[in-house]
Amino acid sequence: MLETILAYFTPSYVPTPFHGLWFVLTHGGWLILGIFLIRFLWWLWVFELQNAYWAAIPRSLIAIHVPKEIEDSPKAAENMFEYLRGLRIKRIPTLYERYWIGEIQPNFSCEIVSKGGTIQFYMWIPKLLRNVVESAVYAQYPDAEITEVEHDYVYDIPQKYPDPDYDLWGSEMALDKSWVYPIKTYERFEDKLEGVFKDPLANLFEFMSSLHPGEQAWVQIAILPIENDWHHESMHEVKKLIGAPVHEKTNIIRSFLGFFGRLAHDTIAHFFGVLYEEDKHTAKDEPPSLMLYLSPGEKTTVEEIQLKASKNGFLCKIRVAYAARKELFNKYRVASGLYSSFFQFNNLECNSFKPDKRTLTKAEYAFIEWRKNYRKNKLIAGYRARSMSRGYATYVFNTEELASLWHFPTMTTPSPLVSKAESKKSEPPHGLPIAYSLSEQIPSRPKKEKQSVDPALPENLPFV
Repeated sequence: MLETILAYFTPSYVPTPFHGLWFVLTHGGWLILGIFLIRFLWWLWVFELQNAYWAAIPRSLIAIHVPKEIEDSPKAAENMFEYLRGLRIKRIPTLYERYWIGEIQPNFSCEIVSKGGTIQFYMWIPKLLRNVVESAVYAQYPDAEITEVEHDYVYDIPQKYPDPDYDLWGSEMALDKSWVYPIKTYERFEDKLEGVFKDPLANLFEFMSSLHPGEQAWVQIAILPIENDWHHESMHEVKKLIGAPVHEKTNIIRSFLGFFGRLAHDTIAHFFGVLYEEDKHTAKDEPPSLMLYLSPGEKTTVEEIQLKASKNGFLCKIRVAYAARKELFNKYRVASGLYSSFFQFNNLECNSFKPDKRTLTKAEYAFIEWRKNYRKNKLIAGYRARSMSRGYATYVFNTEELASLWHFPTMTTPSPLVSKAESKKSEPPHGLPIAYSLSEQIPSRPKKEKQSVDPALPENLPFV
């Protein structure tokens, strides 16, 4: 019905596209533009409210000193993320809380930092949720040590660029395809025949350990708990791949935008004297399902998408950064090392990592230095705030993918410079004596009072 109404204004019903554009604007088209303007202003209002609400939440940066010997695989980290799925707010905010206070779901981040070759694991969390996060870590890694860091390591380098002493490089990591396609997870790094697990983060740890004093390399994974309705998009993609009937929802705003786009195209084409030809596609009979005609690789892709959708997921954003004094700065060496650590998770049948060129601290052609410094300031501001809204690339990872990207090194992983716990914790033996303070003295038994002797009785009476 909507396409029929819009077709009335196409060039086949009016003398020229200019007449059609003028007709639309004078017959209510300005109202549509006003609606889009109001929606944009409303979005700005909510965005500023949410940023103010998020800035007021007290946060805590905790350092995790990993145990010296970890026999568990990244499955323990996956169980930890399954538990952290409970950080999702179950209560739906009211309209007042959402659009006047700006209440939003708080996110957290998991980070790996190398300072001069010494590697440290961090988690950036809201203070109110610290006990929940610590319980999740201790449940899977009982021998780990968690300490709160008063000084954020981000402030060890300048926050504004250009700077006379320091330089900064970094970007966000984007996906080559839609996030419904999974990356290679830790289960693919295990030799099924020999039963030997090759840690996918071993290359990252080895590279970070090779940094010189005065150099810093950061990897940040900002994580936001979300509802599990993202599974519908995965199933939608599966139906498209196997040729099953897919119900496409009609989007009125997208239809209007498409109409104005076609009208603008026709106007430009008419102005330059280009003839407009309408493409006619003949409908072809398609089989009800293409599953029988899929190649082995395509069948594997369908299975991988369904396996990803079978687990809980989080909305994620990955940032990488490198900072050093200018006399030590070597972005080409560090960029190759950091990117290569992520490229090993690439799965050509499904999904792959790539640097997001929109956030990469690189510029060409015009205003090169100004654009590079602008991107550096934007990157460090987003990293410092652990923001999910700053930048561009966001995607959904399930718990298995997150555990592959962030977990503690296992016993077979060479990581001598990873900050580790100094001692092994154990429970005290039973039956130990308990000492009490002076204010907690054990009450003594009441003393029996001596019975008084009647003076009238004679002395030296026999006792039975």
